[in-house]
This record gives sequence, C-alpha cells and structure tokens, in this order.
Amino acid sequence: MEGYPIDSSKSWVYHIVSYFILALLLQRTDLLQNRYVILIAILYGFVIEVVQNFIPGRYFDLWDIAANSAGALGGALLPDSVFKILSGLPEGLHGQVP
Repeated sequence: MEGYPIDSSKSWVYHIVSYFILALLLQRTDLLQNRYVILIAILYGFVIEVVQNFIPGRYFDLWDIAANSAGALGGALLPDSVFKILSGLPEGLHGQVP
C-alpha cells in the first residue's frame, strides 16, 4: 500500500505489541481493574478502526481488531500472572516489596 510506513504483511505484530503496551501501562497505573483495562483497550482499538474508515487510503479491518484485542488481553493479564508464578507470593501480595 502506497504511503503506508510499515510492512502491511506484518501489521498484526505491530497491533499486538502496541495494544500489549497500552494495556500494560493502563494496568500498571493501579487505577483500573483488569476487566476495565481490557475493555478500554479493546474499545479504543475498535474506535480507531472505525475512524480509519473515513481516512483516505485507510480501511476498517476486523483482523486488526482481533490483533488489538489479543494484545490488550496479554498486556492486562500476562504480566501479573507471570509475576505471581515467579515470585511465589500469596495472592494480594504481588507488587509489594517486603
């Protein structure tokens, strides 16, 4: 696609990584529960896709929404799960320094 700054065949990787980071940052604020982080990130991705439909040269793509959602789920759920498993701390104590 002309004028598209990245390799469009690998754009799903960029979507997953971007929304992983977005959800991770939202989750790390500790202002929102994971379900709201996931909801906000997925809704944001959906709105961005809808807006792209009105921009010349861009288009709405359900696969992009799927990649955005996968990244959002991973960014909100994976880091805490990994930290809990690796640290061996009881539920509710993760993130606290003894």
